[in-house]
Amino acid sequence: MLLVALVGAGDQPAFSPRRLRVWNTKTGAAICDLNFITAVLAVRMNRQSTMKILETLDTSPNPKALCVLSPHDNGHLAFPSGASPGEIVLYDANNLSVLNAFQAHRTAPVAMAFNPQGTLLATASESGTLIRVFAVPSGKKVAAFRRGSYGAQVYCLAFNESSTILCSSSDTGTIHFFSLTGAESSATGSFGHFTPITSTLAVAGSTFGSTVFGSASVPPAPITPTVGPSPGKFSSHSTAAAHARPTRTTSSSAVDDMAGVMSAYLPSSFSGIAEGTRDFAYARLRSTGVPNQCAIHGPRDPSNPIVQLYVATTDGYFYEYSLNLAIGGKCKLERENVLRDSTSEEIEAIYIS
Repeated sequence: MLLVALVGAGDQPAFSPRRLRVWNTKTGAAICDLNFITAVLAVRMNRQSTMKILETLDTSPNPKALCVLSPHDNGHLAFPSGASPGEIVLYDANNLSVLNAFQAHRTAPVAMAFNPQGTLLATASESGTLIRVFAVPSGKKVAAFRRGSYGAQVYCLAFNESSTILCSSSDTGTIHFFSLTGAESSATGSFGHFTPITSTLAVAGSTFGSTVFGSASVPPAPITPTVGPSPGKFSSHSTAAAHARPTRTTSSSAVDDMAGVMSAYLPSSFSGIAEGTRDFAYARLRSTGVPNQCAIHGPRDPSNPIVQLYVATTDGYFYEYSLNLAIGGKCKLERENVLRDSTSEEIEAIYIS
């Protein structure tokens, strides 16, 4: 059974942007309709079975509706706190309580992603140069990667199934691959097989809040502010992220080692300049400046180190790339699909030999 969340564009009364409809593709019928007082900007789902409102969180203004929900049954939810630029709140949507609040960047985050096991959170900020990975729920930094030397708008972050690879896409038209080998040993929690028990749906509204839906077996716990010089700041169970040396994954490991030494002596305002391990592989899109989403699949077998990269762009294209992890470098474009065409309703598929 595949569930699809639908929100109208507002061009017709029946398709209101303030109404969320959950659709069952197997039966071809709606499961439920949820109405809100403001426009729905984002919906996040994992493997949950009920649609009862559990809690509504009041947050700072979040016009881009940045929030991510863990696909694991731990039900972790991450969103910007607004207490200070770059701070992220980790919320337990199963037990309805704040887990942690930590400083991820010096500027506001624009992209986040949980790994499939729910033990890592990758983040990127407005500057777009650094991507950091934190252990969940401790907020300890376990890896840092440098996307580039110049700023860019990061569109998407994605892990593969085994959490050994992280990829990022941006308006530069390049998708970068980073190795997470060794990061799992620095993070708390297990990377073993998991079986979803309950799941959660989170809806981000156009004002200052988001709503969590799911099983109502646990009573809600309120968000408590931290007592101190920052009024309204979410409570934190641990301090800000600790610095960790990035994993050596590229031929520039000597430069990375030097950067690690430099960052230990530079002031905090300059340490980011020397931080971050470079990518070991990349893929080129046909166009730049087009928002997109990406996903990594594989490797299926350790003896066959091939992974697939899937990219969908807002201008109506779907790309499939392949990458040999033993070689790295530039990904091979395997297939290009045109999902929409101005002169035909047919979907055009282009296979690259």
